[in-house]
Amino acid sequence: MQNLELEITSCDGEDYRVAARSDAGDTGGTLTRFPFNERELGRRMQMVEFALMRSAATLRRLVPAEEQPVQEFGRQLFEFLFPADVREHLAAVRSRAAQEGMPLQVRLRIRSPELAAPR
Repeated sequence: MQNLELEITSCDGEDYRVAARSDAGDTGGTLTRFPFNERELGRRMQMVEFALMRSAATLRRLVPAEEQPVQEFGRQLFEFLFPADVREHLAAVRSRAAQEGMPLQVRLRIRSPELAAPR
């Protein structure tokens, strides 16, 4: 199994440092900004919950109008967790795992209580 560990630490409440570690090496730490304030994050989480409940109740795929905001939320979280150099590291580890026919496990080490705690 290929392992990729992401460590997220707070710098000042808005900015965070994301570091990646794997057998392929370390990225050091990259500064990134959390894309949502507390109110916006709560709104987005409610939107995701609503979309999931609706998709489970209807036994069909989400309609595009509901799916697009959920996908955008996921994209913004991905960009936060995987800034450019960390994303490159992810690509290298994914490639190596694919070549070896092994699964990839990603671990999050969230060292910032405000990100780790449920809101």
